[in-house]
Amino acid sequence: DYNQYPYGQGQMQDVVKQNVKGSFNQIIELLKSPIEQGRNFVFAGNVATSVILILIQAIASGLFAIVMSTKAQGLFDKVIAMMSSASEIMQMKTMLKVPVLKAFLLTLVISVVLTVILAAIIMLFNTISHSQLVFNNVIALVSLRSIVATIMILFGCIVTFINIYAGIAVFAMGNIAGFMLIAVVWSHSCQETADKQIYMMIIAYIVFMIIYMLAIRMCWKMYLPDVLKIALNQMQSQLKTLGSPNEIFKQIINS
Repeated sequence: DYNQYPYGQGQMQDVVKQNVKGSFNQIIELLKSPIEQGRNFVFAGNVATSVILILIQAIASGLFAIVMSTKAQGLFDKVIAMMSSASEIMQMKTMLKVPVLKAFLLTLVISVVLTVILAAIIMLFNTISHSQLVFNNVIALVSLRSIVATIMILFGCIVTFINIYAGIAVFAMGNIAGFMLIAVVWSHSCQETADKQIYMMIIAYIVFMIIYMLAIRMCWKMYLPDVLKIALNQMQSQLKTLGSPNEIFKQIINS
């Protein structure tokens, strides 16, 4: 058994390498011929490969969150250095420490959940339009967005170090390009693209973007240091009582 173990391990490594190489070659072919290869990929309905692509996009989004958190931390540190005395700097840095790991994990989970929601929305509209696509096909279709989005997100990580606004723009363009790819391949994967299906695509994206914005509104505070979350919550509660803005800021500063 001991002599057979290295051989079995070597076989396993070869299988992993072949799968990785095959997946990489498939991605290259999809980028070269997105419509034809994308349509074949959708009808193949390989759930395992699709899930891997979705997870890779989620990890890339998490890395982007780390880069953004690092930039935000640098901004906080500059403000602290300008406004605090030498004895207060370390204490203020601890209070305004951006939760980088939490930002990564939170973004990863949100990315996966939103992609699943997008797949559910497309599946719903496929059912309404009596399309021949089944669940496996829809998951594969949604994962096509992940290929384009991942490449753009990783590029956005690099750009963010140069200019944070340009990095955000690249991130957004990656998602838009992914949506465009889904729309084109979706239309070519149906037996016939009727006018109503075009409107269904538009409605599907509008519904998804509403959910996307609601998710941002619900979760954006989680990326902030605890002291800022407390300050914002106090400000919101005070604003509800229609108090004086000067008094609100005094209370926040005193707390």
